[in-house]
Amino acid sequence: LCQTRRMADAAHPCPSTDPHQLPERLRLPRRTRRTVLVLGAVVAAYGGFQVGVPGAVLTVAVFAGVYLWTARFGVTLAPHALVLHGVTDRELPWSQIQGVGYVTTTLSTSGAVWDGKGHKWILRVPADSPFARDPDLRRTLTRIETVWQQHRGAAWQPDPQIQDAIPPWLRVPPVVHVG
Repeated sequence: LCQTRRMADAAHPCPSTDPHQLPERLRLPRRTRRTVLVLGAVVAAYGGFQVGVPGAVLTVAVFAGVYLWTARFGVTLAPHALVLHGVTDRELPWSQIQGVGYVTTTLSTSGAVWDGKGHKWILRVPADSPFARDPDLRRTLTRIETVWQQHRGAAWQPDPQIQDAIPPWLRVPPVVHVG
């Protein structure tokens, strides 16, 4: 309802429409989740022929549950941390992240972050595969990296041991303070 300035006042200000305001939630694209539904419909149809109606109904219920469950998958760019949403939620403080990039497997490319212990966290968003294209993969990774660079703090330094574990094209050069 707050589309024009005159509708906002001091008591009811318009929410910010700045896309770079934190926290910012990045979710699986709907087309990716629709792939789960289509796959479920195909399996349900096959199950209906093989097992009968109860098998088809059970298959539809399982895939509908997976569809709803994957709705929460994603990441949140918060001012203090990158929050990973999956089966459980995990917060990675910006100051403890050593690198942001991507990993490639046979059929997919996914965003990844390396934490201060050298652990690689593969992100559910952004992700790209032949079954679920994400045309915004590069833009989303750039956004995550930009927020990380802005919020990691002035005292942040790359850990040489962890940087050795990161692919060479994603390594962060040491920070040199001039002064």
